Amino acid sequence: MEAIVRIENALCRIGRDNVLQVDSFQILQGEHWCLYGPNGAGKSLLANLLAGKRPESLNYVSYWDGFDPARDIHIVSFEEQQRLWLRDNRLDISEYRSDAQDTGTVAINLIQSSRPANQQDPNLLNKLLDTLGLVEFS
Repeated sequence: MEAIVRIENALCRIGRDNVLQVDSFQILQGEHWCLYGPNGAGKSLLANLLAGKRPESLNYVSYWDGFDPARDIHIVSFEEQQRLWLRDNRLDISEYRSDAQDTGTVAINLIQSSRPANQQDPNLLNKLLDTLGLVEFS
């Protein structure tokens, strides 16, 4: 499969702090990815990077054959994108959370990276919840 996004040797900084360091990362056409990790791990920065918001300190990103994340992923903002939040290492998605300020909060950003907006599955979140057995918490 062809890589639609490739990030190599990327280092993003805020002030003197390295907030995201990626040696090599790619998303292949047709793949679905989840981003997870502790607060401050760089999830939101990477998600914004995939949406086409490039920090000035970024070294290298390439997008597949004319792919424009801002145009082709059709994300209004990641704050408005469908999310699941897992809090305190237990499955608790009864609250919708729009930020990751609480300690122990983990975000899973659902990205349909390889489909135009008119082909994206609007029921992806419900299918994922059903697959995980979490429909009752939605």
